[in-house]
Amino acid sequence: MNMLNMKEVTARALPAPGYMGLKDAHHVYLTESQNHQTSWGCFGRSYMPSEPGSNLGTFKIYLHWATVFVAPNAEPQPQYQGGIYNTVNGTCHTIANRILALSDNNQANVSASVDDKYSVVVFGKYGAGTEPFVQLLRDSAAQASIPDTTLESIIARVKKPEEDELTAWAEIIQSLLNIDIKAWLDGNPAIKNAALIEMRSWCDERDTIYQNNIPYPQMPLPLSAVEKYRQALLRAAIQKITNILEHFQSLPSMEWVERQLQEKAKQVINGVKKQSEVMPPVGARDAAIAEY
Repeated sequence: MNMLNMKEVTARALPAPGYMGLKDAHHVYLTESQNHQTSWGCFGRSYMPSEPGSNLGTFKIYLHWATVFVAPNAEPQPQYQGGIYNTVNGTCHTIANRILALSDNNQANVSASVDDKYSVVVFGKYGAGTEPFVQLLRDSAAQASIPDTTLESIIARVKKPEEDELTAWAEIIQSLLNIDIKAWLDGNPAIKNAALIEMRSWCDERDTIYQNNIPYPQMPLPLSAVEKYRQALLRAAIQKITNILEHFQSLPSMEWVERQLQEKAKQVINGVKKQSEVMPPVGARDAAIAEY
């Protein structure tokens, strides 16, 4: 088998009203494009011919490596995959982005999903816990016989998500103000650079909050640790929204935009908390599956 053989996978979205506390929300998953024999449910349902969901894009990934990094076709779906504890340091969008990172295409992601930008604003493109993520990439690459040059290029990319994350923020602001924020940022390079520095700070702060509160790789996670982490993440997100939007103050109605974004952050974190209350503690079902 050629371990560097790349295969096309398709990212798809299914309506999931209320997910992340959002009315217009979607569950995303990944499936091998040609025959659907390999699929990742990303904490939920995967491919069904009768209801495949909308197409978010088709991307070539290192398929064998991806199957080592996160086991495909798992039923029922484990609530911990690829370094993401579902509803804690990420969502289905986050784990999908982590799997799609195993590509030579920087645009391989699920940003086409209408609600992805809100997941990115709170949890980040690849979720909190960058160093554990990188270690999982190293371990799976070794098992899949991936060359160091390929591995290191992907690690370099996942360690620098701030530009993609700024794009997600810009899309939200643009939807609220009906202004071409990308063009505005490109025309104001000093502001864009300052915003990127602030975004880099937010990536690092998320990782610190995760490291200080989540006893990785303990499973199941203590509910007290999860609640403490979510509260710290929400406080930091609300403050970071204020800090980042300071760079956009020359635009109209920014106080209103700030309130809207902070309310969305609350919706997302409270939404995943409510979702987790009807699920087993993260890791409990996984332990039961392993024991079985």
